[in-house]
Amino acid sequence: MASRSDNNTVDIAGLPPGPHKVAISLVDADHNVFPGQVKTLSFIVPEHAGMSHGAHAN
Repeated sequence: MASRSDNNTVDIAGLPPGPHKVAISLVDADHNVFPGQVKTLSFIVPEHAGMSHGAHAN
């Protein structure tokens, strides 16, 4: 899920651990992309220690 917030950020949630790419496009009111106004970001969501079965101590 992605949502635009009021402080010029985009919040993305619910991605599984691993590599991801997100393309952000600046569009007009009719959803037409302004030429040259697309940015693709690559990032890795780390695996959360609490999600790993091996991280629990008995």
